[in-house]
Amino acid sequence: MVLIIFLISAFASLILVVLFDIIGGFVGSLVGIFLAGVLVKPLGALAAPIMYFDLREIEAEDRAAQAAAAEHKARPPTPSGAPPPAPAA
Repeated sequence: MVLIIFLISAFASLILVVLFDIIGGFVGSLVGIFLAGVLVKPLGALAAPIMYFDLREIEAEDRAAQAAAAEHKARPPTPSGAPPPAPAA
């Protein structure tokens, strides 16, 4: 997810900077950098909470699996119903 956001940001910045550099030189390049930041930074701001909640969900699933495994290990074996046969004398 972070890599995708980075690639989108880099591509959009490159296009806007080149476009505005052609139009207005140095000042145009600065405007392009500014617009790229304005347009792309919200994507990163949306990606951060999405990743946070995904990681929380993964952690909750991991904790539930660990609790189930610990409960399974803590249970004593259940008797099978009939007692074992007495040893022959």
